[in-house]
Amino acid sequence: MKAKAWIWLAGLLVVMTASPAHADPRDQQLRRLLQERRQMLKEQRGQQREQRELQREQQQEAPWRGRLTPEERRQLRRDIRDAGQDVYRRPPPQPPPYPPAGF
Repeated sequence: MKAKAWIWLAGLLVVMTASPAHADPRDQQLRRLLQERRQMLKEQRGQQREQRELQREQQQEAPWRGRLTPEERRQLRRDIRDAGQDVYRRPPPQPPPYPPAGF
């Protein structure tokens, strides 16, 4: 029983250590294509990382980071209100109430 296991293990080792020269040329071509693809993806990730870092630096150099001062908020409200007056007309005046039924 042990002899069969050793023979099977030795055969498995021989198969696993077979020379790449005996490999199918299509397998080598596939490996080369996969390696090129990995390299291309690695370069793309590096470029994306550089772009993110550049954007982060630009955001840090921005004069403000999304917060307005109280005066800037007041001015924004005034500007919105003034712009709304140009866009929306005022509602017509309310008609006078009907006189009571006793007149």
